[in-house]
Amino acid sequence: MKIFISADMEGETGVTGYNDVSFEKPPYERFRKLLTGDVNAAIEAAFDAGTTEILVKDAHHSMRNILIEELNPKARLISGSEGKKLCMMEGVNRGFDAAFLIAYHAMAGTEGGVLHHSTSWNIHNFWINGVLMDEAGISASLVGYYDVPIALVTGDDKVTEQTKELLGNIETAVVKEGSTGTLPYA
Repeated sequence: MKIFISADMEGETGVTGYNDVSFEKPPYERFRKLLTGDVNAAIEAAFDAGTTEILVKDAHHSMRNILIEELNPKARLISGSEGKKLCMMEGVNRGFDAAFLIAYHAMAGTEGGVLHHSTSWNIHNFWINGVLMDEAGISASLVGYYDVPIALVTGDDKVTEQTKELLGNIETAVVKEGSTGTLPYA
């Protein structure tokens, strides 16, 4: 079995504020390590379940957040944003059996969503065929084009609720819970 992993950052374990995911802020290095840990947990679980090949796409901001020297060496990594036409899903194709969305977050305007936004701080709403989407929904649409199902979504409780509402009863892992008054990304 071949798995594609897209790893954002706002939905990772422990992230609660903008400084945690912003490369010019002191906490960022700590959270790169935690992101790599979340991705490694998904990689290890997939290999334990019989996966034979994993491709990871670093999908947050500049797309150079995962610590390659700490990433499980059995997985391959695509990093950087230059020339990546499929952005967060660069590298996916019909050869994959499933995709995991790791460390994702809720869409812009989600009450209680941790660092909720939709694709960037200046895009508040994004629709596909009349359906309002978050980044997980956009990513699911892209992999759906290649007939690759989303098998797992991790992040806060709001993104997992939104993804189940959009895609049905899929596997999710809540790594934190948002609360009323949680600030958006911007």
